[in-house]
Amino acid sequence: MLKGDCYEVHVRFLRDEVEAEEQADWTLCHGTVTNASGQAVEHCWLEHNGYAYDFSNGNRFEFPVEEFRELTKARDITSYTSEDVSVNIIKHGHYGPWT
Repeated sequence: MLKGDCYEVHVRFLRDEVEAEEQADWTLCHGTVTNASGQAVEHCWLEHNGYAYDFSNGNRFEFPVEEFRELTKARDITSYTSEDVSVNIIKHGHYGPWT
């Protein structure tokens, strides 16, 4: 199975596209979702001002957070602040997932 780019894409978006003074308002989420094929997969997405953003694999999805979590059956979610992201990249040497 081909691995997606969700971890790298969302960290890079947070770092490169969001103004530094606004990064504290964004949350990077890691969790398990159910994909279109019905398989449980580890996934990463961003949340900001009540919306979930998924830019992985060339997508540009934007949904209200509750709708996104319901549609994807998101579970086992760990949320990271921008500062948490920086610490985990240094600690683990990669974009995620971090355990």
